[in-house]
Amino acid sequence: MKFTSVSKPAADSFERCIAQLEKKYPSVRADVEAAFDNLVRKEAPIPWPPNIVFVPGLGRVVIKTRVASSDQESGKSGGFRVMLVADGQAWNPFVIYAKAKRGDVPKKELLELLADNEGADKDEGKGPK
Repeated sequence: MKFTSVSKPAADSFERCIAQLEKKYPSVRADVEAAFDNLVRKEAPIPWPPNIVFVPGLGRVVIKTRVASSDQESGKSGGFRVMLVADGQAWNPFVIYAKAKRGDVPKKELLELLADNEGADKDEGKGPK
């Protein structure tokens, strides 16, 4: 299966995280967009590049990818982590964080973020309330 795009995040939380990271890392948006462009050129299944791992136990196809920061000299190891969920033939980003500021996201928090993301997806299709 080939994923053809990275969709616009349905949940506002991803955009808020990007805005927060931009205060310290002004190039984060460009770095992430470049990583997304590279991601959709990859074919599934394996082999995935070493900077992409599948996250088991969430009930959905979720990957975590390392994104190098052009504002730091640490490459991918100290850059950003972006988690994306498969949605049809698109990847939908729902978590981003700076590795220097945070370790792995606990499974419970990931499940809550996925639920928020799915709720935002459904709300997008509705008309005004």
